[in-house]
Amino acid sequence: MSTRIHKAMGYGMVHPDRPWLDQRLYTDDKPGEVDAFVRGHYRRQADSKERGWSQLGFDCLHQHMSEKDRERYPKTFSETVRYAEYTDTDGGLSLIIPPSQATYWFRFDDILDYTEVQAQRLEDPLVTVVKELPVPIYPYLNWMDPVTGEKLEHYSNISDRKRYVEDHGHAPVPLPPEVILLIAEELRFGDWKQLRPYVCTWWS
Repeated sequence: MSTRIHKAMGYGMVHPDRPWLDQRLYTDDKPGEVDAFVRGHYRRQADSKERGWSQLGFDCLHQHMSEKDRERYPKTFSETVRYAEYTDTDGGLSLIIPPSQATYWFRFDDILDYTEVQAQRLEDPLVTVVKELPVPIYPYLNWMDPVTGEKLEHYSNISDRKRYVEDHGHAPVPLPPEVILLIAEELRFGDWKQLRPYVCTWWS
């Protein structure tokens, strides 16, 4: 099998039990599990909270998606979790991607990425490149306190974030979208406050 380039962005951290995650993603998976999972949470949310706009609505298959997006919607969680780093141990960064963005935040075997790597003239062109992003990934533009996980309002500009550092001694960080937090809990990622936005390029 040839080695191909992959590129993805998402919210990532090191899973505490990679063998368990492998089993869950590639052995215990069930077709249609992602849609059923998101719909179930969306339905319970609508029953327990005020009806109206919900961030989960972006990630529900039955919402206002085009036919093309419906076809692209992931069938299993293995399409929403990407192993951006491969190591000899159980570690390595795993990226979680919102189901509605599964084919927009991930690509492989793309000529743009091959060309970019070639132009960089890296000593090892097959090296994994991991870049943490300092801002949330569109369209999920929320911030949180990294210690408490509390959602913060009105921190979209740099001056507000600098003021937060002065007041609290640490900077706010991007808040993962609600659907990613739910997937992280379902797949036992542990302390979700460690999730950060990344863009990663790797080969496999």
